[in-house]
Amino acid sequence: MNPIRVFIASPGDVVEERDITSLVVSEVHRIFSDPLGIRLGAVRSETHATPNVGEDAQSVINRQIGDFDILVGMMWQRFGVSN
Repeated sequence: MNPIRVFIASPGDVVEERDITSLVVSEVHRIFSDPLGIRLGAVRSETHATPNVGEDAQSVINRQIGDFDILVGMMWQRFGVSN
């Protein structure tokens, strides 16, 4: 059974919401993995990427995260690069 990778992405002003989303993915996995024969896993840059050298920080993260099946994107006050 291949895992369904749920990438949780957001800027730094919604860390608590990102943590809650990871817990929800884990709970959905716990409840539905056996009955539905699926495996869910939360993927986050904090847990699935390490510091490295690249074109820019985002390209390093993208390369290390790899492919995912579902994207959960969250925004609040920060959007894009701040100057």
